[in-house]
Amino acid sequence: MNILLTDAHDGTVVPITYRKNTTVTKDARGNIASVRVAIPAGTSMPQSVRAYVVADVYPLLARVL
Repeated sequence: MNILLTDAHDGTVVPITYRKNTTVTKDARGNIASVRVAIPAGTSMPQSVRAYVVADVYPLLARVL
């Protein structure tokens, strides 16, 4: 699970190291309870930010069409 931050106006990605700055916590059953991304001090942020929550995806079915 990850969070990706972009400029809401032009889609430019906020330049941080996402993997290093993302923390995922799980509950007692192992389910994801929260996902946080820390924005390092000094990071240039756009006026308006769009956040995408991205989950690992595995193919469930493949067919040649």
